[in-house]
Amino acid sequence: MPDRKPPIELPVLELSPDNVRFEFSMAIACDDPHLDYVTRFKGVALLDDPDAEAPLELCQAEGHRLNFCDALNQGVDLEQLFDSLSAELSDFYRVAFAPDGSGRLRTAHGTHPAGEICNLVYVDQIEVRPEARGMGIGSRMVRRLVRALDAGDSLVALKAFPLADAEEEQSREAHAIRLRRVKRFYSELGFEPVGEEFMVADARAFKSRPR
Repeated sequence: MPDRKPPIELPVLELSPDNVRFEFSMAIACDDPHLDYVTRFKGVALLDDPDAEAPLELCQAEGHRLNFCDALNQGVDLEQLFDSLSAELSDFYRVAFAPDGSGRLRTAHGTHPAGEICNLVYVDQIEVRPEARGMGIGSRMVRRLVRALDAGDSLVALKAFPLADAEEEQSREAHAIRLRRVKRFYSELGFEPVGEEFMVADARAFKSRPR
């Protein structure tokens, strides 16, 4: 069983851009032959509380940024590229992209016509501390992430999967309810469904949304 973070007590104050800060980092994600096309990113939302010994971690996110155009122009086998990263990314490629290796989307999404992709930002995980949920931290993390990665020409994708508490036993009905809630959350951010599990958004749409 994975280690669970200890509960935190949030200060009684309104979360605002002044007391929540977002930090992001990028690193090499894989070995050759795909070294030039993939980076791994991590992000964290921290609450600065003058009464606490250290900032409180409210949210964390991580994933991959793929330089799609360069890989395609250099003749990289896209299926092999996705397969080399993770089973989840491999599944996403098969669901979202045409099987002919052209790099074209199966269908257009938002203002992204099929085939018009420069980069792909895939969010492997985004998790908000239970005590901080419902405060808009997850939404702000996604928007800040897109800006931090300079991903204005990218397709942003993720797997809409509801996280359950470690001790929570979910029935099929409970899981379905949580899944609908998660998909509604991402839909409100501008994401559209791709298949049964994945969702995508045009990063350019985030520019017109509030921070």
